[in-house]
Amino acid sequence: MNEHERIINENKDATALIINELLDLRNLVSSYKRVVITQDDDGHSYIIPYEMKEEFIDLLNKLIECDYEDAEILDEYVNKFEQYRTGGDINNIELYIKL
Repeated sequence: MNEHERIINENKDATALIINELLDLRNLVSSYKRVVITQDDDGHSYIIPYEMKEEFIDLLNKLIECDYEDAEILDEYVNKFEQYRTGGDINNIELYIKL
């Protein structure tokens, strides 16, 4: 066994531990999702996934244009975005940041 192979063998446990830590970190970071805080025309706050921002604006504009009379658009809006509604003033919601 040469010196290089000896060092690799002696450090297998440490290397495996580092790899596992890196995998755990990658899984943690991948569980984060970029969000945006926005409001509807009545002032209700929503925290929505960033990639849905344009869709939120488009559907909201359609609802405003039809004065909330189009049940199909309203259902689509509620089904997609009601789950992101904060239910109150955004200042009363606990928010966390990644440091």
